[in-house]
Amino acid sequence: MVPLATAANTIFWTNPYSAPSSIFFANLDGSSGSPSTLPTTGATVNTPWGLAPDPAAGKIYWANYFGNKISFAKLDGGGGGDLNIVGTTVSSPWGVTIDSALGKIYWGNFTTDALDYANLDGTGGGVLSTPGAAQSGPMPGAIDPTTGRIYWSNWNASAIVFGKSDGSFGGGTLYSTASQPAMPAILRSPAGTGAPSITGASTVGSTLSCSQGSWAPDLLGELLYRAPQSVGLQWSLNGTDLAGAVQGSITASTPGDYRCRATATNFAGSTAQESAPFTVSAPPTLPAPPTSPIAKTSPPNTKISKAKINSKKHMATFKFKATGSSTGFQCALFKKHKKAKFRTCSSPRTYKGLRRGKYTFEVRATGAGGVDSTPGKKTFKIR
Repeated sequence: MVPLATAANTIFWTNPYSAPSSIFFANLDGSSGSPSTLPTTGATVNTPWGLAPDPAAGKIYWANYFGNKISFAKLDGGGGGDLNIVGTTVSSPWGVTIDSALGKIYWGNFTTDALDYANLDGTGGGVLSTPGAAQSGPMPGAIDPTTGRIYWSNWNASAIVFGKSDGSFGGGTLYSTASQPAMPAILRSPAGTGAPSITGASTVGSTLSCSQGSWAPDLLGELLYRAPQSVGLQWSLNGTDLAGAVQGSITASTPGDYRCRATATNFAGSTAQESAPFTVSAPPTLPAPPTSPIAKTSPPNTKISKAKINSKKHMATFKFKATGSSTGFQCALFKKHKKAKFRTCSSPRTYKGLRRGKYTFEVRATGAGGVDSTPGKKTFKIR
């Protein structure tokens, strides 16, 4: 079976005057050895002159110079047929070109000096109107869908001529110094069809990757060649190119707007496409830790400043004070082996009607930090 023809691996040609006439193909890298013959069962092959591959449809077309037919074969080796050319004038046709956008095939009629076309869907065709452009042994060549032009060579007039592929006005002579030219082709610089895009996380330190964008392919049937031979990348930050950043991925070490520019190149020139900006943000700022721990309030200290014991009157008076943050005092007076019972008090504190015996007086200051755990203490006797 025959592989689908692509510009990368297969070449096709005809031997118009060999017997029998055939369509041949081989691998471009020479790995196929001797050429192979494309199966054309069902198609006319009579002095085939000019080939136009249509990879999308899986077909290849040719004109039969002596057979006065336009024929095709399937690229998968499944045979072929003759195209319906009702409504056209076919007289020694040579050279074929396809317009994929319009779904048409064109050829030149050497003996009647006319360009004709047929619809690829088999619904017939007609004579191409070329106002402003002469025809003299015309052989069609390249079609440029961006301008709507078809180019052909006038073999007998030694000129390269152009017209509109839809038959509208706007043709003329491009060059008139060629000698018996044939089937002109076009080489254009790459045409972008989709800008590159950036993927990755949008935070500093993340890895960003850039695609190469998308580019218009060669149009084999139109003899228009524009596919890139190479695609290079350049990263920028905030509108300024980053030195040495020409690889597919980079590390976003600085916040800002990153872009990548893809430049496609072939022998006709270069074309660039730039991505949309990709914003990288700095990590969020965390609050600073406190410069020092919050100081814990300590309980106040208590000191008995004066004690006056009067056994005769059976009374005792105590003066006391606190150091530190104090909000008040608690006092207790108890005898030996008794538990202290603290009550709110203030300085001075006087106790009367004391009976004989041994007493203990304690006082403790209170505050925001709690109660003094080491109360002031005074032991005394009433005799």
